[in-house]
Amino acid sequence: MNCDKKDLLLYAVTDRHWLDGRRLIDVVRESLDGGVTMVQLREKTLEEEKFLEEAKELQALCRERGVPFLVNDNVEIAREMNADGVHVGQSDMEALDVRAILGPDKILGVSAQTVEQAVLAEKHRLQGRCRRRELRHAESHLPSCLHPSRCHRRYYTAER
Repeated sequence: MNCDKKDLLLYAVTDRHWLDGRRLIDVVRESLDGGVTMVQLREKTLEEEKFLEEAKELQALCRERGVPFLVNDNVEIAREMNADGVHVGQSDMEALDVRAILGPDKILGVSAQTVEQAVLAEKHRLQGRCRRRELRHAESHLPSCLHPSRCHRRYYTAER
């Protein structure tokens, strides 16, 4: 699946802390009804079996709606379930290793909290024909009232 600019208009990242007793699938459905254009399942505390179960349920909903579905951090689950892509942070697997596992057609998101990490993500982008989307501003563009550690860039790529 290629990542298009329209897929990044309203990007939802799940967070169980905001469910307030509701089921995740219902909240994601409401989000899709409200215009979400991409969904990332980010559940750091779920056991792998439960994570996979929820991931498959959300993936089915997203496919029904024509919205890309990404898995956070777990490259093997993303590969196993044929997710549209994966997002990894700096403490996860290297982006080039992720690309080798998932192949050239999957969406790959990488967080970058420093200028050096952003430059490295750019270099990865240049190795294929990729698209980059900045979701938050880099340090050089921050208002003086914001601390740089609270902002980062995410790069979403899919070779064309």
